[in-house]
Order: sequence, then C-alpha cells, then structure tokens
Amino acid sequence: FPYTTLFRSSYAELHDIYGKEYPIPMQEVIKITSLKHDTDFTHALNELVERGFALRDRRGIILLEKWGQ
Repeated sequence: FPYTTLFRSSYAELHDIYGKEYPIPMQEVIKITSLKHDTDFTHALNELVERGFALRDRRGIILLEKWGQ
C-alpha cells in the first residue's frame, strides 16, 4: 500500500527534530506535527506504528528508521 501524505509529513516533521530511536513524549508529538484534527493525527500515528516505522506506548512514540531509506 502506498504511504499516505499524513504519514509522510508526520514522520518527516518528527524525524527532523528527534531523529530515530529517541523517545518522543506524546505532548511533543501533538505539538510538533501539523495535524490539527484528531482523526488525522490518530490515522497518521496508527499508520506509523502499523507499518513498523514507530513504536508507541502510553507515554509517546519512538521512530525506528528514516522514511525512504
């Protein structure tokens, strides 16, 4: 399946600031990403996790690898 625009933009925004394998608190994820609608944010976050680009727990997420590499 092709990556969605929401997925790509969310990953890029977070990776540019935090890089990979660094815990990002959920409050920062919400603040940094340009997704302002709850459904867009939830969809993008779920896609990051489902496609194996991030791990998520109740505190936040960890990016696992650079998108496109």
